[in-house]
Amino acid sequence: MTNQGVPARLLLNRMEILNASKKIVITGASSGLGKAMAESLLERGYEVWGTSRRLDRLPQRPRFHPVVLDLESDCSIAEAAEQIEREAGSIAILINNAGNGVFGAMESFPIEAWDQQWRVLVRGPYFFLRQMLPLLRKNKSATVIQVTSLAARFPIPMMGPYSMGKAALSTLTQSLQIESENGQIRFIDLQPGDIQSDFNQAMAISEALNQREKSILEKIEADMRSAPDSKIVTEAVIQIIEGKDYPPRIAVGDLFQSKIAPILLRLVPRSWLNWGIRKYYGI
Repeated sequence: MTNQGVPARLLLNRMEILNASKKIVITGASSGLGKAMAESLLERGYEVWGTSRRLDRLPQRPRFHPVVLDLESDCSIAEAAEQIEREAGSIAILINNAGNGVFGAMESFPIEAWDQQWRVLVRGPYFFLRQMLPLLRKNKSATVIQVTSLAARFPIPMMGPYSMGKAALSTLTQSLQIESENGQIRFIDLQPGDIQSDFNQAMAISEALNQREKSILEKIEADMRSAPDSKIVTEAVIQIIEGKDYPPRIAVGDLFQSKIAPILLRLVPRSWLNWGIRKYYGI
C-alpha cells in the first residue's frame, strides 16, 4: 500500500494510463503546421513522435522522438510504424498532417505529379493510419486528427490535384467515423483555410507560367501573407485533444473561411459558388 492507502499496483496502472494519454504521433513535423503543433504540444508536456522525410530537419528536444517517414514509400511507412511501436508501445493521438502541393492547370498537369499528390495526400496517410491503429487501440480512448483542408470543399484554382487529395482524405475520415466500433477511436476531420506557414515556399511550381496563372499564384500568395497565424490551428488541436466532445469536422481560419463559407456551401447553388471563386481569383 502507498502512504495514501492506494495499492501500488493500481497507482502504477494509473501512471501507465496517464503516460499513454500523453503519447502523440505527428506526421510532417519538420515544418509548417506540423512543426507548430509539435512545439505547442511539447510545451504542454506531451511526448511527441514527429516524422519527416529527412532526419536532419527534425528538432533535437526532450520528449521529441524523430522518425524518418516518406509517405511515397510503403517500406518507409512500415519501418516508421515499427520504430514507433518499439519506442512508444502505444499512442493516444495520431495527427495525420504531412502533405505538399503542386501548382498547375488541370488540363496540362503532369501525370507523374498527379500520382505523387495522390500518394502523399491520400494513399500514404491511409496506409500509415492502418499501421497506427493497433497502437491506438491499446488505449481505452484515442483520437485521430486528419488534417485535410477547406480546399476539400472549395477547390483552389491551379491546385486541382491538391484539392482532390484533401477531399478524398476528408471522405476517408467520414467513412472511418461511420465504421468505427464502440467509439474507442475518435476520427476528426480538421480543415484549415489559409494559414501562415511555409507551405507555399515548398510548393512545386512550373517555371513556364502564363500571365493568367501568374495572377492566380500572386493572389494565393497574397492571401497566405495576410492569413491567420498557425497558432489558431494549434489551439484547435489542443481543444480537440483535451476536450470531451468535438464536432467530427472542424473548419479553422479567418471568420469568412471558417464560419461564413461553410454556411454558403449549404445555402447557395454550386454554380454561384463556382462563379464566386472564379471572381475572387480573377479568372
